[in-house]
Amino acid sequence: MKFGEIVRRMRGEGSRAETRAASATGCPLVLIDGINFFYRGAWSHAEVPDCHGEDISYVLAFFRNLARTARRVGRAEFVVCWDGGYDERLRISSEAVAAGLIPKSYKQERREARETEDPEEKAKAEAFVRQMGVARDFLAHTVVGQCQAPGEEADDVIGSLARRFRDEFSRVLLVTTDRDYYQLIDEKTVIYDAKDGSEKGLDFLRREYGLSGGAQWIDVGALAGEAGKSSDTIYGVRGVGYATAAKMIAEFGTLEGVLSHARALVAENGARDAAELAERVRSGRTKIAGVSRKSIDALAAEPVVRLARRLKEIRTFLDVDIPAKTPSYTEFTACFQRLGVPFPEADRDYLTDASNCPGTHGAINANSGGTPADMPEEPPLF
Repeated sequence: MKFGEIVRRMRGEGSRAETRAASATGCPLVLIDGINFFYRGAWSHAEVPDCHGEDISYVLAFFRNLARTARRVGRAEFVVCWDGGYDERLRISSEAVAAGLIPKSYKQERREARETEDPEEKAKAEAFVRQMGVARDFLAHTVVGQCQAPGEEADDVIGSLARRFRDEFSRVLLVTTDRDYYQLIDEKTVIYDAKDGSEKGLDFLRREYGLSGGAQWIDVGALAGEAGKSSDTIYGVRGVGYATAAKMIAEFGTLEGVLSHARALVAENGARDAAELAERVRSGRTKIAGVSRKSIDALAAEPVVRLARRLKEIRTFLDVDIPAKTPSYTEFTACFQRLGVPFPEADRDYLTDASNCPGTHGAINANSGGTPADMPEEPPLF
């Protein structure tokens, strides 16, 4: 038992988990993909200079979008999760490059693109990173927690929090536009669109892709892969995109089902291996069409596809926790005052009101501060 838990026991208080569970009854857990959420608002507004002449518009857009999302969802446990690296996937993919299995490591195309981007794009990227740091500093004074794990991506932090705490909350909302998160969808977990409040759950997967559960999306991603300078550089089956990959998994159930079907086709057609049968199909000597034809290509590329699956699968076993929060209207307001930019009083009040978040009650630190009597009210910025 940690020291903080011992102190709470001595005081007759419940553990953080007990306090959170008691106060979270009927409330959802809202896990926000930090960089994804920040990026969505970063390019939607004109520049707004602070008192130092530096643009602060990304930060303002982030908090306006955050306040809007919080109001729409209602009382909930909010956590913004940030990337802390991608050590394990880089290690795995680098070993595959060294073995000659794939030509480039995980996210290598992104790294190469940054090295060759023009000065204007580089300046935008630097502004993005700077303002994201400012937003994280400001966020520390709100009811919205922050979580990051060294060497781990936000996907894995979110996946681990979702799996660990799903039973303590009514539902789990994943705020992101990244479809890799589809694999986390289950009876209680949905993808939440902060733009319009729409949700994507099991019905969405069935309707759009013919899938029965989120776990199948891992296999879809393994078959499809992704390439390009803004991608994760994961090699799948050549000529197979997400639509075709989803049809394959809907037809055969799993990646193993796809490969087993292809092995049966190899045996039925008397081919030496999948590569030989794939060549015969391409040359027209053997007639196999549709997803069956693509399953042969998948078997021919089996080592690459299995690697892709390891890279695509979100890690749900990290030792991460829902963070304590110390919301303060006074401190949050002072952040904007120091930069000489206005931010709506109603949003400041909502994002620092401890009653809006179950995790700010009881044993979880609560310091909502107060609204200073001499604090001027600013008009809405947007």
